[in-house]
Amino acid sequence: MLKITAFAVLLLTLQAFSIGQFAGRESSAKITYPIRLAYIDRSTAWYGDKIAAGLGVPGYAQPHDYNFILLAFWSCAGAPKDMAMIWASAMTYFAQGNSFGNNTQEIQKALKKIYNAHGIKVLISAFGDSEFPTSAGEDPVACGHKLGQFVK
Repeated sequence: MLKITAFAVLLLTLQAFSIGQFAGRESSAKITYPIRLAYIDRSTAWYGDKIAAGLGVPGYAQPHDYNFILLAFWSCAGAPKDMAMIWASAMTYFAQGNSFGNNTQEIQKALKKIYNAHGIKVLISAFGDSEFPTSAGEDPVACGHKLGQFVK
């Protein structure tokens, strides 16, 4: 039930962005319907440009119709996990000589440019099925701010 609720909140948040009502700010984000979301938790490649296929990057991955890519998992209690870990430390995994950039920020920017050119939005999944931050005593506001800093 929690995952269904979280997904519903995610969709409502996406709708808020599309109509410019989130946090009282105008937004240029526009949602393309229908929503086709790919949830990515694992990759068969953990090094070099082959990682781009696991991230669903057009031109590197098998052709797909997804317009949202959801990377798992951001963690409030520690470092990102799984595909979010690759995103957060892109240079570590893509390594020198990759096709996207010379540091994590350049790689992320290059990947986002490709996603955007194909109408794909990248999202982050938080917590997973093994982290319960408020039950563990985490301040929900502080946790939300940490997540905001991660996606910034």
